[in-house]
Amino acid sequence: VADAGEDRAICIVESVDLNGSGGITYNWTPFDGLTNPNVFNPVASPQQTTTYILSVVDSNNCIGTDSVVIEVNPLPVVTASNDTMVCLGTPAFVSADGALSYSWTPSGSLSSPNSQQSLALPDSSTTYTVVGTDSNGCQNQASVRISVEEAPALEGATSDSICVGNSATLSVTGAPGYLWSNGATTDQIEVAPDNSTQYWVVPVNPLGCEGDTFFVNVFVERNLPMAEFQADPTEGPFPLEVNFTNESLFASQYTWYFGDGNISNEVSPTYTYYDPGSYEVRLVADNGLGCPMETNFEFIFVNDARRVFPKEFTPKGVGIND
Repeated sequence: VADAGEDRAICIVESVDLNGSGGITYNWTPFDGLTNPNVFNPVASPQQTTTYILSVVDSNNCIGTDSVVIEVNPLPVVTASNDTMVCLGTPAFVSADGALSYSWTPSGSLSSPNSQQSLALPDSSTTYTVVGTDSNGCQNQASVRISVEEAPALEGATSDSICVGNSATLSVTGAPGYLWSNGATTDQIEVAPDNSTQYWVVPVNPLGCEGDTFFVNVFVERNLPMAEFQADPTEGPFPLEVNFTNESLFASQYTWYFGDGNISNEVSPTYTYYDPGSYEVRLVADNGLGCPMETNFEFIFVNDARRVFPKEFTPKGVGIND
């Protein structure tokens, strides 16, 4: 008695082993999709629901027939949500449709990897694949890519010092966009605060991802240098040694100009003039922040000691010892 086996259902991409019995020789029709139509157990890979007819011949040369229906179910049409871009540390939703149950991979950064939708929080750009299963057990898959944009990081000087009334240029690099505490959106700003002030800037990329806030402290020196000095002596014959006493306030750097082309950076120098003449002495006092103050002293007179003065005078202009 020919027996083609029980009817079965498969998905369109699957194969099934047919299992005939009851004879010595076997012949299956139709033979399309069969690995070998002349064996009792060919592998069938039909692309649509097919009724296979089995003809057998037993040892008595009796012919028997039977049939089996292989139902071919289509795959579910599984779709996934659109690819998206997020900032690092910002979650994104992924979702799927078209099936009865779902399984997402990789699952480590998903809140619900076995649900239709899940919250994704990847550390880097990730492609998630979802496998959907329908009521027939047929499966299909789709994918969605979450691109992760890292927040930009800034580089630049974290502090600057200026004198009151001056300005400072604050500059940073490392981001496509910037948002300063004063509302500016450029990579550098010029500021002139009256008092010491802390400024901040947030780096921003085109997606709107904000990096760590970068702080810049501007110290304002309100005590400006006051240049002042005393000279002793201020007049005398050459060589004349003059002691200069520095009385400047709020300064740390000094430049002396002695009027004869020579200079000194000492705090309170002693200088010797070897030639007669009148010399203008200048002192420039600086606090190191680029805010110098200059004072002038114009009363260094060096006399010619070689002049000979008469010890006696003859009156009436007779031409002797006048």
